[in-house]
Amino acid sequence: QIFVSLSFLFNGVSLDQAGETPAGLGEMVRIQQSVQAVLEPCRRATVGIDGGGSGVIVSRDGLILTAAHVSVISGRPVAVTLSDGRRVKATSLGLNRFADAGLVKIDESGDWPFVPLARHGQRLAGDWCFALGHPSGINLERGVVLRVGRLIGSHALVMRTDCHLIGGDSGGPLFNLKGQVIGIHSRVSEEIDDNYHSPIEAFIRHWQLLLDGEE
Repeated sequence: QIFVSLSFLFNGVSLDQAGETPAGLGEMVRIQQSVQAVLEPCRRATVGIDGGGSGVIVSRDGLILTAAHVSVISGRPVAVTLSDGRRVKATSLGLNRFADAGLVKIDESGDWPFVPLARHGQRLAGDWCFALGHPSGINLERGVVLRVGRLIGSHALVMRTDCHLIGGDSGGPLFNLKGQVIGIHSRVSEEIDDNYHSPIEAFIRHWQLLLDGEE
């Protein structure tokens, strides 16, 4: 089950900062169809971490992107909850505290559900995107929560969107409408248009160091 927040459609202030509001019902339907077309694999790959954070699996052998403040330190045992409720053991690898980027690896062997990463630089202010995560922690009856919005701004180590986030979303994935990960939720604000994410470049730039467990 997916719970969806669409309050962004009626918030002209935040959307106007990132581009024009939807032109009408037709565009809203197009956005909905685009999200629905890629949602299922994205949902399966979005996981809970230690009951209070989120992450996303990005490789078949179980590499998970999350926020550094969720993984905490390298070499730490981590409990991962999959979308079907299974709990598996994992270990935190490297992290970049400045970019709030962390990497976790599932300890068990398996063919894990995963999603692709977006290529470098393939996003612009005003692009539609959607956030998945476990706000307020894992709730299997509710399921993962979907928020749709737009990219407001992007820099080397931070992205800003109006995809409304709350505690527990930290470490969860931000997707483009192709179902590719473009960022990881980092800092949550009470303002709907003031939410921050670590861009995928923050992970790719230091990928080997993260794999090696460096901080």
